[in-house]
Amino acid sequence: MRPGKATMFGVLGGLPVLSLPGNAVAALVNALVFLKPTLSALAGLGFDEVPRDCAVLAAPLSAVGPRDTFLRGRLDRGADGRPTFTAMAMQDTAMLLGLAKAHALTIRPANAPPAQPGEMIEVIRFDR
Repeated sequence: MRPGKATMFGVLGGLPVLSLPGNAVAALVNALVFLKPTLSALAGLGFDEVPRDCAVLAAPLSAVGPRDTFLRGRLDRGADGRPTFTAMAMQDTAMLLGLAKAHALTIRPANAPPAQPGEMIEVIRFDR
C-alpha cells in the first residue's frame, strides 16, 4: 500500500506487535487502517474495519501503480447536498500541510485506471 512502507505485524512472546512507518502521513494512514481495528479487537469490541462513506469525485484522479494507494483530500457538499471529494494537489508524504488540510482518504486499488469527476468513490473520514 502507498503510503505504508515499512509496516510490520507479528507476534512476539505471545503479544501482537504492529510497527508503523516513521513518516507521519504513512503512520496516520496505517494507524487508521490497521491499528484502530486491532485495538478495537484487543479491547474485546470486535474487529471492525474503519467505516467508509461514499462521496462524489469532484476532480479527476490519475491511474495508480501496483500498490493500493490512499489519497488525502477535502470533503465538501455539492449543490445537491451530497459529499464531494477533492484530492489534495500534493500527495507527497513529506508534505504535512496537505494532511493538515485533509478531511478524508480515498482508496485507489492497485492498477486502477484514471477516475473522472462525477464517479462515486469510497472515503474514510478523519472525524470518525
